[in-house]
Amino acid sequence: MMLGLLAFAIFFPIYQAECLLGFVISMTLTFGAVIPTGFGIMMAFLGLLIYLAIRPVVFYAGAKVASLTLRGK
Repeated sequence: MMLGLLAFAIFFPIYQAECLLGFVISMTLTFGAVIPTGFGIMMAFLGLLIYLAIRPVVFYAGAKVASLTLRGK
């Protein structure tokens, strides 16, 4: 599920405070408050990195591939 969350970060901004709060509240029942907060902050940072750095590269490459395939027809 955690790897799916990182894949989800390409399309949606999971680094926002609402997502972090929901993650921490949902895991607090099982693990307490400290572990989910630390892990959630790491996941939010990775989500920010993916959304702002990797996402534009993926969409740029997709647009290039689409323009090359349409040009060939």
